[in-house]
Order: sequence, then C-alpha cells, then structure tokens
Amino acid sequence: MPGTISVYLSDREDRLLTERTREGGRERSEAIRRILGRYAEICQADLPRLSRAEWSLCADALNGCWAQDTPTHWAMASIEDHVSLNGADRKWEVDWPELQTKLKGFSRGGWVALVDLVERFWLSSGTEQPVELPEGD
Repeated sequence: MPGTISVYLSDREDRLLTERTREGGRERSEAIRRILGRYAEICQADLPRLSRAEWSLCADALNGCWAQDTPTHWAMASIEDHVSLNGADRKWEVDWPELQTKLKGFSRGGWVALVDLVERFWLSSGTEQPVELPEGD
C-alpha cells in the first residue's frame, strides 16, 4: 500500500540521492521513485537465462545470505561453496561446469538481477504472493 515511509540513509547514500535532487522533500521522494524504477528495469533487462534447476541451486546457495552492495564476489563464492561443500549440483541435477561458465560470464547487472530475484523469492516465501523462480531455458 502506497504511503509515507522513513528511509535511513548512510552518508554515501545521502550523497547519491542529493546528486539527483534539488532541495526539498518531495524532490527526494521523486528521485527515489525514479531510481527504484530504473533499478527494476535494469534487473528485468539483465535477468540471467538459467534453467529452473540452475535457479533453484542459486536460490538454495543464497538462502540466508545478507545481500551486500556488490553481489558479484560473495554470491559467486557462496554458490561455489554450496556446490563443493554440499553437493548442490547433484541435489539439483545441474551440470556444474556449465553453470559455472554461465555465472562467470554474467555482467554486474546480471549478478544484481540474480541476487535481487533470489532475495525477493526468499522474502516472499510463505506469503500470499510469492515470487517464483523463472522456468528457465
């Protein structure tokens, strides 16, 4: 439901927002809406093409991980660890060398889109409107 919310920003985030606004609260709100819209567009456009099993492996690997500002390094490491330590490739019946090649080819936008979708998937789990993982190739 739309409405007013409080947003707590770090100094860095405040600078990023200030660069995109003039003085005044409504302009800051509008800037946040524009930024969120652009972010959603980038995530949709850069969403990786993975099979359902590959998405499931990635979601499984990132379950419980706290999303950080730069997902490329920690997300790849978490997925690699999940495969090597837990045999996730066997669990999800995924060709690990093939998935690893795909993951290494992701752009930064692809990584952000992957982490964003997985985060939304887990946050919506058990709700009335769960986010589904893509059916894949």
